[in-house]
Amino acid sequence: MGFCRIYLRMLICVPGKKLRDMLNLGDQLLGISPSPLSSSIFNIQSPQTSHNIKKSRNISSYVHLDRVVPLLVKQSWSLSLSTLGVDSNKPGYLEGIRDSESPVEEREIDGSAEIHIPETETINQPQEPLRVMDSKISGILGTLRRYFSSIPDYRHMPGIKVRISCTLRFESAPFNREWGVDSPASGLDRVDALPAIYATVLNFSSSAPYGSLPSYHIPFLLGEPPRNDYDSHQQVPLDIVLVENGNGEEESFRAPVMIELEPREPTPGLIDVSIVTNAENGHIIRARLHSIPIGIEDMFLMATVPSDIPKEVIPGYYSDLFSALWEACGSSSNTGWETFPLKGGKGVAAISGTQSVKLLEVPATSLIRATERYLAPFVVSVIGEPLVNLVKDGGIIRDIIWKDVASDSSLVDTTSVASFDRGPLHLTYFDDEDERDSVVSTSKRKMGCFLILIFLPPRFHLLFQMEVCDVSTLVRIRTDHWPCLAYIDDYLEALFLA
Repeated sequence: MGFCRIYLRMLICVPGKKLRDMLNLGDQLLGISPSPLSSSIFNIQSPQTSHNIKKSRNISSYVHLDRVVPLLVKQSWSLSLSTLGVDSNKPGYLEGIRDSESPVEEREIDGSAEIHIPETETINQPQEPLRVMDSKISGILGTLRRYFSSIPDYRHMPGIKVRISCTLRFESAPFNREWGVDSPASGLDRVDALPAIYATVLNFSSSAPYGSLPSYHIPFLLGEPPRNDYDSHQQVPLDIVLVENGNGEEESFRAPVMIELEPREPTPGLIDVSIVTNAENGHIIRARLHSIPIGIEDMFLMATVPSDIPKEVIPGYYSDLFSALWEACGSSSNTGWETFPLKGGKGVAAISGTQSVKLLEVPATSLIRATERYLAPFVVSVIGEPLVNLVKDGGIIRDIIWKDVASDSSLVDTTSVASFDRGPLHLTYFDDEDERDSVVSTSKRKMGCFLILIFLPPRFHLLFQMEVCDVSTLVRIRTDHWPCLAYIDDYLEALFLA
């Protein structure tokens, strides 16, 4: 009986005349005359578009599109750089991607075309200084060229996408009151009395640089029962709802929705949502829902891996890539004049790095727990025996490079402690002062370092070197997209200090 009800409900989505023509055509092929009874059964009222502005304004109070994973930082602002003198279709910052082809001029001489390549001006123009490239810099450039060749140039081919998982649901009682569906509120404790919406289309738009946002389609969705019945211990009969994921009856009244972004810039923003759907009484409902917030953490992706990298050497590849990007984003980098071809062969990118630092006064156990929960996919290496032992015992972070201190002396900054077994660092104000009164301990026992590599689409990176101590952690940050630093401070505080 339940499946029959679903079938009859789905028939509402098909216009009555079209369905009658299909049935009559089938009868003629079988040599059966059209039945007047079938004509009367499928004489369905044509859908009516609702023009009630008040109803459309209130729909967001009972039709909800919710994020599956809530944001750590409720971003209420977004850094917007001036686009004065810049094409409005391009980001307002210097994106560092340009075509690799040399500009050409074409002119006609005696009826024949001649291609002329402009010569580079050498007068009053500074020349690139000669550089001596050692084996270390050569290896870094080789690693970066190989890596950037796997990043698609979104100007000439599909770029890297960010996916935001959401769910759509609506409350039965207020929906019935507003749209006049013939299902009494007293009968909403039965699934076969719940209202439904059909052929729902969600359209997305944004003023943020997220590229083209495809719409999402939902064929059928039941309304949620009243909350007092929904949360009771009585089992609601789900005879007409197929639950395949086994997540319980609550998921039966929610439709999964995936929002796909193709960012041109890794920045927070808002996704505006509009809905077009069909009610059971024939109304076509058009309205706007609440916007979906996008945070900087939504832009966190794993760095791409070239297709020719074997799976077993990926941890070593990520560790080498971190070291290369860390060096390239440093203030004294020797790679500033280099450009790296992107995937597709038409565009090249340059690295212009900047750095920052953040002190987190949080116990090591809390920091490790938060790192394992939110940043585990991006950890490429753990350094220092005390920290390695703790992280390995947790079993959450795997398939990375584990290092002791001696093997990492070339990576950790000179301001870092070379040996994590040393005691606290002391500062003495006066030589003749009593040691018990003149010593200030600036840190406790140092345990080790997390090295974290985060990809920010379309082609940027965020690097963390987290020096973990017993009661505090010093986070050294480097990036090739300086605007993202405006959001990282709030993110780290929400991640580790909340």
